[in-house]
Amino acid sequence: MKLKLKHISIALPIILLVACSSTATQSSTGFELKGKLTNSHGETAYLELMAPDGLKAIDTIILNDKGEFRVTPAIKEVGFYRFKISDKSSVTLILDANQKVTLTGDAGDLGTTYNVEGPPDSKLFLEINQASTKNYHKRDALQDEFQNFANTPKTDSVLLDSMSRSIEKRFTALIAEHNKYLQSFIEKNPSSLASLAAIQQLPPDEFLETFIKTDEVLFAKYPNSQYVKMFHEDVQSRKKLAPGVPAPEITMNTPDGKPLSLTSLKGKVVLLDFWASWCG
Repeated sequence: MKLKLKHISIALPIILLVACSSTATQSSTGFELKGKLTNSHGETAYLELMAPDGLKAIDTIILNDKGEFRVTPAIKEVGFYRFKISDKSSVTLILDANQKVTLTGDAGDLGTTYNVEGPPDSKLFLEINQASTKNYHKRDALQDEFQNFANTPKTDSVLLDSMSRSIEKRFTALIAEHNKYLQSFIEKNPSSLASLAAIQQLPPDEFLETFIKTDEVLFAKYPNSQYVKMFHEDVQSRKKLAPGVPAPEITMNTPDGKPLSLTSLKGKVVLLDFWASWCG
């Protein structure tokens, strides 16, 4: 018998022109990104906009022999950006024009060691990242605990079922704990883009009201944001199909070719059977 636990992998960003820069780059923009990375060997880093339709290159950054860098790329819009040294060492930042940003960390493992100063949304994103990573590591540990128990010689089905129920209860408690944290975070920071990263970890059917409230605040503040527009469209679609909301109008032809609308059956018990012509 196998433990039926749902493993969820964390994917935090939960949206141009390429310019080559060095540590002495100057620009007319008011945005500045600087920092110092340990264990650096003069690597080349890349700053990319994480647009909804894919990554957009913003700048190429060359670290000096001390791991220091300073660049002033043209950041024209608030959004999610990735500072990348390699596929295994990158970090997501929420940046906007005219900000002064300082980034530190280990060049070989930037994602789990970085710290950022300056942009408030980036600091909030870091908070979510750390809390989420900690919770997911605990879930992974429970998965490992069960697998080790299941692989123990002479483990019978009764013991396995008992262990499965115990682990699943603890696993579910971890999910509930993290969901509670995420909801609290969103309520405290409703107008931050960091809340988009938080809310994408919540099940929308269970937290629809949180989705709706977050959408209202973010759409009022960032009506032109690519990320917010996509979130807004998703929330509006979910609202139409929420429990208790009247079903959308459906009009189709009967077998004899006459149009029949769902609203014409109001007050009657209606069974809708969705099927495909190839379904036996």
